[in-house]
Amino acid sequence: MAAGGREHTLLLTFPDCDEDSIDDTTEIANGSAIDLNKNGIDDDCDPDCDGNGVPDFQEIASGAFDCNLNMVPDACEISDTPELDENGNTFIDVCEVDCNANTTFDFLDIYTGTSQDIDANGIPDECDACNNDTNDCDNNGISDACDVLFGGVNDLNGNLIPDSCECIADIVANGTVNYSDLITVISNWGPCDTDCPADIVADGVVGYQDLVQVLSAWGPCE
Repeated sequence: MAAGGREHTLLLTFPDCDEDSIDDTTEIANGSAIDLNKNGIDDDCDPDCDGNGVPDFQEIASGAFDCNLNMVPDACEISDTPELDENGNTFIDVCEVDCNANTTFDFLDIYTGTSQDIDANGIPDECDACNNDTNDCDNNGISDACDVLFGGVNDLNGNLIPDSCECIADIVANGTVNYSDLITVISNWGPCDTDCPADIVADGVVGYQDLVQVLSAWGPCE
């Protein structure tokens, strides 16, 4: 009993998107409404950007492109904001990325199953490592890691930096490949652990291949 003898009733309200006086939860529970995306709302009330009677989420599930993963079909976004597709090729410009250089946009690689995107960030999993790398030691417009992973450049020591940007045989780092480096290889000959600068080719063993690298690079580093 409230002060003054008045009773107050707590009114609970539930979503009723179609305004038929029956809350969505009840309609979904009794089967008179469908909620395929399990968001607690009658699918008939979910966003339908093109007004064709099919909710956006269903169109996307059926194959409509949503390259920027915002749950709005790209066609609707381009229709509403034409400047998103400056070149008029029906693809949102920011999606026209081809990180693995296979001549197919990344989002299409993911959509067709050519590439995986386990973390659902819109980047093919094989490119995540290189897309997080902003270096470009040879100034060719491609990040170092991408160059190594997809550009076919050598990276014998496995540090995701093209060998052309390093003097990997200069083990003692004095700007010249000489006897100091040769002696370092010879004195560390055999299996080595992960902290082993003399293992130039990073195969876990200081041996013939490392010796060849020193001899072939003999002299001042470029």
